[in-house]
Amino acid sequence: MKELKVVGQVLAAIVYTCIFTGLLYLITVLPLAWLLTLKTAVMILVLVVLGGLIQFVVMGAQTLLLMPYMWIVKNNIVSLVISIGLMSFNLIRSDVIVWHGVSGHGRSAVVVAVIITVLIAEALIGSVFSVISLYSESKD
Repeated sequence: MKELKVVGQVLAAIVYTCIFTGLLYLITVLPLAWLLTLKTAVMILVLVVLGGLIQFVVMGAQTLLLMPYMWIVKNNIVSLVISIGLMSFNLIRSDVIVWHGVSGHGRSAVVVAVIITVLIAEALIGSVFSVISLYSESKD
């Protein structure tokens, strides 16, 4: 029965990590895409007034999305390595796609791509550390 649990955790790591990284990319980039549709003065005002709230909602959603990893990486180093590898691959791939999309669109597109890269890096580092801490808690 233990072997079935380990196989289930590995399969869950593969499937859920792909779902997780896709949703993480969406909740990270969509608020920025909405902000870019506003006029410059309104965008600055919204960032000043609602910037912290937007960041809070994004981090809260990321935390909720990390909850299933309590079971996925519990006492299973293979699913931990698979999860971290797929997170890194999928989010870096998404960032490369962003940079390919902005090539040739001017300085403002490069600034947006830099901001998206920083947000993706922040999400990736936070997610990796969270998954590692969930695994280390299961070892105790």
